[in-house]
Amino acid sequence: MINVDGERYERDGISCLVADNAMIQGDIEVVPDSRMDDGEIEVIVIETSDVVQVLHPLLVGLVDKTGKSLGRPHIECFRGQEVSVRTSKVIPLEIDGDSCSPGVGGYDAHVIPQAVDVIVDAMSRYHRKGFEPTPRFPVDDIPYPKF
Repeated sequence: MINVDGERYERDGISCLVADNAMIQGDIEVVPDSRMDDGEIEVIVIETSDVVQVLHPLLVGLVDKTGKSLGRPHIECFRGQEVSVRTSKVIPLEIDGDSCSPGVGGYDAHVIPQAVDVIVDAMSRYHRKGFEPTPRFPVDDIPYPKF
């Protein structure tokens, strides 16, 4: 059972991810239009019982990195600020790929607005043209090693 901002969904699948940035290596967007600065988190459900079927959305992702042309087969996404996930079986819990619990029956997540400052360069999709933030620490005050 998945609850997103009070809306309840029942889904079967092999994985349920909660993410604030649904992009993986190679600039492949797991779900289209996932952004860190939109005030929402994504709940991504891989709806298949067959691990081999997971290859299909991965291969499609190589051809369509944004997911806007071909979509993401076997993947459904919900967006919101308050998320609760409950499972029918005890499952392992991972955070950033590291196993942190041998088994849980669910988990909760919520957005904390403006809790993280992210530094981006001009190549980032988060860079806003004409926006030059004031550095928190003047560059001259940082003790860089001198060679």
